[in-house]
Amino acid sequence: DTVWSMAWIDAARVRELVWEGGNPVEIGVDVARFGDDATVVHMRRGGCSLLHKAWRKTGTMDTAGRIVEIVRGVGAAFEANDLPQQIIVRIDSGGGDVGTGVVDRLREVLRDEERVAIYEVSAAGNANEPEHYPNRRSELWFVGASHGRNGRLDLTRLNPQDIDTLASQFTAVKYKYDSNGRMVVESKADLKKRIGRSPDDADAFNLAYYGQGAQMWKESDMADLKKVST
Repeated sequence: DTVWSMAWIDAARVRELVWEGGNPVEIGVDVARFGDDATVVHMRRGGCSLLHKAWRKTGTMDTAGRIVEIVRGVGAAFEANDLPQQIIVRIDSGGGDVGTGVVDRLREVLRDEERVAIYEVSAAGNANEPEHYPNRRSELWFVGASHGRNGRLDLTRLNPQDIDTLASQFTAVKYKYDSNGRMVVESKADLKKRIGRSPDDADAFNLAYYGQGAQMWKESDMADLKKVST
C-alpha cells in the first residue's frame, strides 16, 4: 500500500541516463519557514536528478535569494553547446502566504530572464486528471513515482545521503482507493502524525518531476509488478 517500491529506488541509484538537448531544467521547491519542516529544492533534466538541497528556519526573502542563486547558476553545470533553453521552477503554494511570497519575489527578480518560467502549484488543488486522482497531491506523488517505476530515473549524481532521505520518504507514504476507484495518497498531516516528520524532500522531487511524459499508474501495472517480484 505504499506509492514507491524500494526496488525502483535501488535501480535508480545505479542507472545512468542522459538527457536530450531540448530538455529543460526543471526545479521543484517545497517551501517552509521557521517551523520544523525544511525548504527543499530538487533539480532535474530529463530523467536525471542533478541537485538536491535543503535548509531550515529561513525567511521568505532568504529562501527566494537562495533559489535565485540556484537558477542563475544552472548554466555553469552544462557545456556551451548543451545549455538548456528553458528553466522551469515549480513552487508549492499550498501552504498559503509562505509559498506565494516566494513565487512573487522570484517573478519580480527574474522577470528579465526570458528562459525562466515560475509556476505556482497547489498540492491542495484539483488534479489535472480527476478521473484518476481526487486531488493534486495524489497526482503529484503518482506522477513522480511513475519515473521510478518505468525506469526513467537516474539518481547517480546526488549525494548518497540525499538519496537515502528520499528513499525513506518515498516508501513511507501510503495510498488507498476512494469510492470512485481513484488512488488517494494520505495527507501530509496524517503522514507526519504517523511517522513524525514531513516528506519535504519527496515533495520537492515530485514538483520537479511533475512535467511532460508522465505515464498513468494503472492496476494492470501493479499486477505485472507483482508477477515480476514473485
